[in-house]
Amino acid sequence: RNFVSSLYSHSLYIIITMSDAAVTPAAPAAAPVKAPKKKAAPKPKTPAAHPQYKIMISAAVTALKERGGSSRQAILKYILANYKVGNNPTAINARLKAALKAGV
Repeated sequence: RNFVSSLYSHSLYIIITMSDAAVTPAAPAAAPVKAPKKKAAPKPKTPAAHPQYKIMISAAVTALKERGGSSRQAILKYILANYKVGNNPTAINARLKAALKAGV
């Protein structure tokens, strides 16, 4: 055989094989019936170990007693020293900024 007839016979074989496979229907797979999951009752939210930020900020400004007002850094330092707000000063600073922007 030459190269062209060899390619032709292989491609013809593939076409026949694929058409035979397409004709035979596949047996439908039976889906297993699952029992519906019961949702767990939501856990009650634990109260924070510190008061609201607006209360902490007003307490900090009152305690710092600065004539020209207290800086954000001084308020943050006071809150970190006197309240259990966590170990992430970046997150606390973000909440402090939001509370000051809201107008505490």
